[in-house]
Amino acid sequence: MSHMTHRSFFMTALSTVLFINSTHELQFRLVLTRILRTELHCVIRSQIEDTRTSNPVATRYILDKFQPSAKSYSGSAWPF
Repeated sequence: MSHMTHRSFFMTALSTVLFINSTHELQFRLVLTRILRTELHCVIRSQIEDTRTSNPVATRYILDKFQPSAKSYSGSAWPF
């Protein structure tokens, strides 16, 4: 199955599931948002690791820019 065919099939299946089970659409969106945030967290963490050895100042900037204040959340500094 080609990439576009696979994507089209996935989107059709997803649309069908959301249509049939529309009461859970909000819950699905929340789960999807959490997955995307986790992916973003992984990308940022990778950037920090790549930068840490070569440029400590840039590392501090990335941390200050993207990592939420630990005071904003209970538990981990990352909300996800």
